[in-house]
Amino acid sequence: MNQPLYSFLHTLELPEIYDLFLATFSCLPNAKKIFNAYNFASKFHKNQVRKGEPRPYIIHLARVALVMHKSFGINNTNMLIAGLFHDIIEDTKATYFDIKSIWGDEIADLVKSQTNPKHGFQTPQMKYKVREKKFNKLIKSNRAYKQLWYFDILDNVSDFGLIPKENTDYQKIPRWMKQIRDFYLPLSKSLGIKYYSIMNKLYHDYLKLGFRPSGSKLIA
Repeated sequence: MNQPLYSFLHTLELPEIYDLFLATFSCLPNAKKIFNAYNFASKFHKNQVRKGEPRPYIIHLARVALVMHKSFGINNTNMLIAGLFHDIIEDTKATYFDIKSIWGDEIADLVKSQTNPKHGFQTPQMKYKVREKKFNKLIKSNRAYKQLWYFDILDNVSDFGLIPKENTDYQKIPRWMKQIRDFYLPLSKSLGIKYYSIMNKLYHDYLKLGFRPSGSKLIA
């Protein structure tokens, strides 16, 4: 495998991701708990698909956990489960108290740290402000909270190049590039050189393809 894992995983379909997930985590002491968490997340995110792919949403959550473990050496069970659950409160009917009662305080608090308040219609400017508020809060928070946001964003950013031009999400890429520049690169830098170098490479790879931040016209 010549390409980085975070990129390679985007070439796989769900059955291949699931097989890799099983093979990767079966050797950990709490493998059964991690597999139960995968099934729990899969149940709540059932029928949801990824923007721009479209593939089952669980594929994003599994990729996040795989990169956490395989690329960054994270073995902590609660962190890996929080990686699987990071969107579950925001995007499903599951609540903080559901997670807390079944999975415990630590996982519930980790997931809550990633959860944006639910809003109705938002303009791009409003969405930017939501990200700005989350960044200002997380940049001052503990390392685990920042790591979880980073891994979610890393998987999201790795998607950009896969979005077809005819997809409406393609027109959002300049706004997302602005968020990388303004929020995700500083967040990455606060976590260390490895985190920063990966995010910085992705950002500059997209610049080379012609994508620009701040609403600039796409030339890719």
